[in-house]
Amino acid sequence: INCINVLRKQVIVGTFLGQMLFYSTVTGQLMVEVNAHVRQINAIAVAPESAYVMSASEDSVVRIWKLHTRKPDVYRVEWRHSEVLENMPLMGAQFTNGRGSAFVVAAYDYAKLFFYRIVKKPVSSTRD
Repeated sequence: INCINVLRKQVIVGTFLGQMLFYSTVTGQLMVEVNAHVRQINAIAVAPESAYVMSASEDSVVRIWKLHTRKPDVYRVEWRHSEVLENMPLMGAQFTNGRGSAFVVAAYDYAKLFFYRIVKKPVSSTRD
């Protein structure tokens, strides 16, 4: 175990093998295992209002996931977004609000932070 966070009734663990493990806080049971990265995960962040989970790894990738905990998709983890910071092992990441619409990332031996905002693009409709 390299990092840990809690979202509602789930404990989310980041491992040295690049896995995210989701445990129930009620039963302690392993609910979901996700092979999220190819290197160790150094940060797990959560956005409680949207049930987003962010993972940042030494593989230079930050990923955002959606945790589904309601029926019929109980304990399903869906990939939503990735950002690659070439040759920058990521050491920290955090959402800047509870909705998960913005986040900040820190890289090893780099003096600046990387700020991101997720903007939903409107779906365009085409008519014949």
